[in-house]
Amino acid sequence: PIPLYESIAEGSAERMGPSGMTPGGFARSQIIPSVIQGIDGAWMNAMFTDSFNKLGNGRTYMLPIMDAVVTSLDGLEKVREEANKNWFKVIENYSYTDSIMGQWSPKTMKKFRDKVSRLGNQEVETNNTGYRMFKFLFSVPADQLSADPKVGVSPLVAFLNDTMKLPDKPIVLKGKSAKGISVAQYEKDKRNSALVAAKGIMTELKDIPITDKKKASDILKMFNVLTGPKGLDVERRNVEEVKNTAERKAALLKAARGSAIFQIDIG
Repeated sequence: PIPLYESIAEGSAERMGPSGMTPGGFARSQIIPSVIQGIDGAWMNAMFTDSFNKLGNGRTYMLPIMDAVVTSLDGLEKVREEANKNWFKVIENYSYTDSIMGQWSPKTMKKFRDKVSRLGNQEVETNNTGYRMFKFLFSVPADQLSADPKVGVSPLVAFLNDTMKLPDKPIVLKGKSAKGISVAQYEKDKRNSALVAAKGIMTELKDIPITDKKKASDILKMFNVLTGPKGLDVERRNVEEVKNTAERKAALLKAARGSAIFQIDIG
C-alpha cells in the first residue's frame, strides 16, 4: 500500500504564540483564511461554469489562477462584469459569520461536551494529547498568574487578552478636547482585564488538581467555565455577532446593489 499521508492534524495541533507553542494555534489561525478561500472558490467555480457558457464556451479567453482570472483586452470588460456579478452573488447569499458562529460553533461545542460527558469520571491524559489545551491554559494557580510581559504573561491571561470581549480603543478626532490613551496603555489595560478574568476562572476551578491526568468531568467543567459567562461567554457573543453582522451586511448590500465597482474590484 502507498501511504497518502504521514499524520493527521488535530484541532489541538500546536503553533507558536505569545506564550510559546500554543495548542489549537493552527486551527485558530486557519479559520478566516479557509472561509475566504471557500468564497473565492465559489465565485471562481461560477466563472468557469455558468459564465464560461455565457461568454461563448471558450471564445472569450479566460485562464484561472488561484482566485484571479487572466483574460485578453478583448474580453476584459465582459469578464470583469461576470466576475463582479458572481462575487456579489456569493457575498449576498452566504454569511461566513453565521456559518462559523451560528452553525459550526454550537454543533462543535455540543459535540465536544457530549464526547467528554460520555467519559464520566474516567481519567484523561492531557500531556501531548488532543486535550493538551487543558494543561496549557490551566497550569498556573490564580495567585501566580501574571500579566507582566517582563516576567512572562501566563498562557490563560494571554489567551483571554487575545480572545475575550474588551472595549475598543477610544478614537479621538483631531482638535477635540477629549483625551485618548496610548497604544501601550491600552494594551496594558487589556492585559489587566484579562488577568482579572483569568483569576476568576482559576478561582472557580480551584478544586481541580493541576496535574497531567484529569477526570473527564473536570475537563468538562473547565471547558464550560472558560466558554461561559465568567470566561469568553462564547454562545451569547456568537448570537449577538451573527445578528449584528447580518444587519450591517444588509445595509451594505443595499448600498452596493447595482454598483459596478463596489464588488470584486475593491473586494
